[in-house]
Amino acid sequence: MGLRALIFFLAGCVVFVTARVGENEESSEEPVVFDEEEAIVQELVERMKPRDLEFDEVTDTAAPHQFFHLHHMKTGGTSMDHVLRCGLSRACSGKNHEREIPYYRLSECGRSRYEQCINNPEDRCRASVEHSAVMSYCAPLFQTNQFEWADADAITVIRNPIDRVWSMFRFETSSCYKCMELKDYYAHIDNGTVAELYDNPDDAITCVAQLLNHQTRNLLTSPMSEDFTEDDQTAEALYNLRNRFTVVGLTEQLPLSAQMIGYAFPWLAEKVQWTSSECALPHANASPSNNYCGPHQTHWDLPSHPDEETRKVIEEHNQQDMKLYEAAVQHFELQKRALGWGEETD
Repeated sequence: MGLRALIFFLAGCVVFVTARVGENEESSEEPVVFDEEEAIVQELVERMKPRDLEFDEVTDTAAPHQFFHLHHMKTGGTSMDHVLRCGLSRACSGKNHEREIPYYRLSECGRSRYEQCINNPEDRCRASVEHSAVMSYCAPLFQTNQFEWADADAITVIRNPIDRVWSMFRFETSSCYKCMELKDYYAHIDNGTVAELYDNPDDAITCVAQLLNHQTRNLLTSPMSEDFTEDDQTAEALYNLRNRFTVVGLTEQLPLSAQMIGYAFPWLAEKVQWTSSECALPHANASPSNNYCGPHQTHWDLPSHPDEETRKVIEEHNQQDMKLYEAAVQHFELQKRALGWGEETD
């Protein structure tokens, strides 16, 4: 028998596999065609199958480390957290009796508190993280591994990075970004002078991080290091986007994202059979009505979308997030196919 050679040709998402046979072999075999997209869809069908929380039969307490929401700021995550807390409250009542579902929220927005929790094994937060069944992590994904949540079901919501950064700027115009034009703030970042804007230079850390590929950084399971290249970071974030989460939502499709999450996790659905209590998706965490950046501390009325110059500056500083968002949009469409949801659900 002659030497067989496998040739993989990627055209779109279809992989063609052919074989070269020896001269004396019959070559009547038809090329084998694998639809890579369809394979992914079938995997997502399994991944998104509905599942309930698990409870200890004796104590009626939910088992630890079951579910978390990886929350990126200004992606609709606060709205999703409202649904999460509503679903927990409703699930605690149970179908027939009261149950306990330990819940905890860890956020790097409260920088000092967050640093104490992740760096001090004796900090009181550690017991809450250890025993919680459900969590909201407004923090990088690698932090969940440190706390041994790597096997828990997880959801996240991704947003167009230009819209997310602009929303963040409108939300923190005064406290974070000192009432200056966003493109001027980026100039301070590029020039290495951003810390000079703050009485405490450490205050710049969270503000700057929100403007530079924040979603990519949050999807890393490896901590940052000098030899962790941007290409490696992007590849790892893309892998985790496609493989780590039970459901990946989109801010631009938030109601449909909530429906997907409610399908995979029925206790988070808007309506359930055992009670009339509903967990509707609210609009939360809107920009302030007065950012005190106008004359005499009045409101600086910023537009809903950045001008073209600012848009380009945001895009230049968020190339990794642009790639991540493009992949998230594609993944979202595959999830819709896995659930059998067509255009009529948009």
